[in-house]
Amino acid sequence: MTIKFTKYSKSDNIDINQMYFNDGKQSGNGTRIVDSKYATRDESTLAKAQQVAKNLGLNINGLGGAFDSNQTGVMKVATGQFTF
Repeated sequence: MTIKFTKYSKSDNIDINQMYFNDGKQSGNGTRIVDSKYATRDESTLAKAQQVAKNLGLNINGLGGAFDSNQTGVMKVATGQFTF
């Protein structure tokens, strides 16, 4: 799992710009699940990515709508929720 994010120094928010999920069968970065334009909304893929995030110890509730099939675009989350 690759997460690209921006932390703003004058804000209590973080933007998750991109998130990739690789199930080990793909080459390169894998499946893009968060992006400003192009991201998969396939529920099966999102469920697998969410499980990987849990296994890595990420606070999945702090990743905004990253695993919500109805959400698109950059995720905005509070700094306190974005924890490892």
